[in-house]
Amino acid sequence: MKTELQNKLFDKYPKIFVQKDLEIDTGDGWYNILDTLCGQIQNLNLLERFNVEATQVKEKFGGLRFYYNGGDEFIEGLTSMAEAISNRTCEECGSPGTQNNAGWVRTRCPSYWSAVALQNQAHQDSLKVKNKK
Repeated sequence: MKTELQNKLFDKYPKIFVQKDLEIDTGDGWYNILDTLCGQIQNLNLLERFNVEATQVKEKFGGLRFYYNGGDEFIEGLTSMAEAISNRTCEECGSPGTQNNAGWVRTRCPSYWSAVALQNQAHQDSLKVKNKK
């Protein structure tokens, strides 16, 4: 995630992002998912029901992973919902997306997958030209 967006989350949710060396290792497209999740968690933190602190935020197997200390089953449910939504949201732009089923699993929108297909075709074409020389 871009530093600018990461810092917005850190500034908005200081009770969750206590660790100063934490890095959000996802694409920008999941910013709104994280913002919504953290908003819900921080509201509960303010009610002093819990003290939830993020320990790691990253992409894994094409989905968001939000690891934390503290909380209860409700926080676990919020986190599971956010992670499930990420599996259908483009990590790059936030549009509806799908996961590929080969190689490194990523969740991307149709525009992204089309761009990747064009890049792959251009690469294959350049290899054919190179091999003919």
